[in-house]
Amino acid sequence: MIKWTNNYSIFDTTYINRNVEATATLRASMERSGFIPAYPLDVQKNKNGRLVVRGGHHRLHVAKSLGIKVAYVVTNDIETVYSLEGTSREWTLNDWFVSHRRNRTSHDYEVLARFLKRYPIPLSAAIDLLHDGPGTTQHIKRSELFKRGELSINDPSLAIRIGETVCGLRDSGFDFVKKIGFISALKDLCRIPIFDERRLVEKARRNRSRFTNQPTKKEFLAMIEDVYNFRSVARDRVPLAHLSEIQKNEANGKQKTRDQAIQKKEKNFVIDIFERVSAPIRRKATISE
Repeated sequence: MIKWTNNYSIFDTTYINRNVEATATLRASMERSGFIPAYPLDVQKNKNGRLVVRGGHHRLHVAKSLGIKVAYVVTNDIETVYSLEGTSREWTLNDWFVSHRRNRTSHDYEVLARFLKRYPIPLSAAIDLLHDGPGTTQHIKRSELFKRGELSINDPSLAIRIGETVCGLRDSGFDFVKKIGFISALKDLCRIPIFDERRLVEKARRNRSRFTNQPTKKEFLAMIEDVYNFRSVARDRVPLAHLSEIQKNEANGKQKTRDQAIQKKEKNFVIDIFERVSAPIRRKATISE
């Protein structure tokens, strides 16, 4: 049953919601038509008797600012706010970022915010750079961990190193260095012990016509290697693309070994539980015989 009220204090918003400030179009519509009853707020009563809004945060926000009544329906199903809000628009990474910061899910989200403010790096790339150390699992995408509120920043030194390099190149007039493909290539190169990003920045400044935008990460690697080694004597040339491939294979091998160790531990745990449960049964069967 649809109910109406202008007593907004009876509502609590869920701890997960997007940025409710982005409502210009919705506001214009509600100024013309009021609160449309065909789209009531979806609320659920909690143990304290409060009405928790699970769907319709934007409409409630605009209605409060306009001082108009809102329509709402109290439901008791198990639908989550994620799927309710997802019916109108799929959440972007930035939606999740705003939500986790607002709700202070973890201090790591504030660390990420400071990183983004300092360095011209896209959010998805920043997540990949910062959530990159012990505790990272290859079975779950970093973006999924980020959405779940499980961003874990163990050692930001690699991300800061890459951020400073990107800033140096951008300030030299190379805007394409903010592209994800370039940042991903730079990340691989920074893991090579002998790679010197200062040499890259200097060579790029001296050879602007060679340091150019590329469509893919692979082509960025080839271009960077060309610029890095341009006019260098043979003994100073470094096969960057080849070394990055070796480094990646070694990292994948180590990850595979860790995954196998975890799987073996889990298997042994299951076997141990089975043995504990089945031992009394076997003893009882032996006594019966």
